[in-house]
Amino acid sequence: DSGWWPGSKTSVDSALSLADGQSSQNFLNHWSNSTTGSTPKVPVAGTEQQPVRWVSMNDARKYCAHYGKRLPRDFEWQFAAQGGDASRTFPWGNEWDGSRVPAVVTAKSMGEPVDVGQFPNGSSTFGVEDLVGHIWQWTDEFCDEHTCRGIVRGGHWWRPLGSMWYFPQAYKVEQHNTVLLLSDSMDRNGGTGFRCVG
Repeated sequence: DSGWWPGSKTSVDSALSLADGQSSQNFLNHWSNSTTGSTPKVPVAGTEQQPVRWVSMNDARKYCAHYGKRLPRDFEWQFAAQGGDASRTFPWGNEWDGSRVPAVVTAKSMGEPVDVGQFPNGSSTFGVEDLVGHIWQWTDEFCDEHTCRGIVRGGHWWRPLGSMWYFPQAYKVEQHNTVLLLSDSMDRNGGTGFRCVG
């Protein structure tokens, strides 16, 4: 099940209130009323089919739980991406094909993602679309005695040039990256979203 869009696609009031209960910083930053913290938050006209971003792992979990679902585990995301075939390198097969994912942007600014569903030829054999090259997707979390990290899958369309500290891409279905989890307001960004599983 895609977690790209909440409920009616027009309001997140009932399903996705602030996970940390207090900080509206960066919460759904790409939606209207996002800078004031007022509600309802709605997609800006013309962006209704873009993936939801600017949500922390906790925000995404809360949204999924509201609908009786959850974030996929890391291994579940990989299984869906490989379509049950563990030898698959990409959702569509073993050879990279840039026509099956959004074009890579190397500009200084991330810009906006393309609408979901634009690359059905990039789906897995299970029919799951937009798994790689669109946005990073929250999956699992792991913690030690000092820190917690969120596991993200799929890579995304933005690959800025000239800096070594940006995430390496992880388009291959067996690859992932991790995000140091600090606080909900710090964990939200314009390149990470989620999907729900039942």
